[in-house]
Amino acid sequence: AEVDEIIVVDWSSEPALEPPSQLSGSDSRMRLVRVEGEKKWVLSRAFNLGMALACREVVVRLDCDYRLASDFVAQHTLDETMHSFYAGNWKRARDSNEAHLNGALVLRLRDFWAVGGYDERIQTYGWDDEDLYDRL
Repeated sequence: AEVDEIIVVDWSSEPALEPPSQLSGSDSRMRLVRVEGEKKWVLSRAFNLGMALACREVVVRLDCDYRLASDFVAQHTLDETMHSFYAGNWKRARDSNEAHLNGALVLRLRDFWAVGGYDERIQTYGWDDEDLYDRL
């Protein structure tokens, strides 16, 4: 298992993120999508946009400050015969840093959309992930 596609959503940041082609060591699998004119950061909308742009069956959803072990994808394969997903769990965190990994998610794109994706009525930081996990 390997990563075939990387989507980065830039939600009207100032200054704008540099396009991947401008970065040293850029990766051809990476696509930067910039959303213009948004005055308010809405996490659930940004995540749904990234998911809508994804072209692969299995998606790994991460925050920009996560760092994965080199074997992460291989260690988190999904059972083909059942509805399954992996998600961070703040209740199992070994330290305060791991508590913030709750948003890490591995799932099939079809399962994400089957439950309606992230609830965009949740406009603040937090609980958007728990809500999604409950529906999955």
